[in-house]
Amino acid sequence: GLDALPLLDRALRLSWAVLRLRPGQKARYFDMCGKDDYLTPVGRIMGIFALNALRTDDGSSVFATLCLLNHDCSPNASPSWHADQGRAAVHALRAIKRGEEITISYTENFNPSAARRADLRARYAFDCACRICSAPRKSLAASDSRRTRCSALFESVQRKVGAGQGVEALQCMESLLAAVDEEFGSAIQKTELCAAAYQIAVALEDARLDARLATRWAA
Repeated sequence: GLDALPLLDRALRLSWAVLRLRPGQKARYFDMCGKDDYLTPVGRIMGIFALNALRTDDGSSVFATLCLLNHDCSPNASPSWHADQGRAAVHALRAIKRGEEITISYTENFNPSAARRADLRARYAFDCACRICSAPRKSLAASDSRRTRCSALFESVQRKVGAGQGVEALQCMESLLAAVDEEFGSAIQKTELCAAAYQIAVALEDARLDARLATRWAA
């Protein structure tokens, strides 16, 4: 993938790929926003790619429709790459009302607001003014506390998995899912977390684990 190449090679290959696009595709590419710290024509191509690329199985790609989705710190959708189908998709994280804007997250949602806003400012050059980041100070502090707890629990799950403590990791996952529910409702990251818990349960070789536990996470 491009990500593994030296900068000059990456720039040349990306520029060649963009210039070979059909006229309509090329126009859509150049209509996208890009980082403005690239001043040359090749730099413009690189800047657009840097701002809009989505991770895929072999690097990163730009998807013109997906790039139209705005950020929210409590999004109602999530993009993903489906390698078996060779395409990207956007999945709803909760029921979306007719006329409601579809939003995704551009940053790590378990970080507190100040860290999220700093990351968005550095990478995408905007100040987040979503409902969460614009909340009154007391409400924002409560949200930050819940997200910090989510982050700590997620790291604890990873440590326990790395140490081979599968049952303990699943117990910690229970607490993480409860914390996610408290902050995000039934939406963000639940699918990924439940899938991870299922894989942990399936991989366990522990007499304390009932096989029905894996079925529960699969549901």
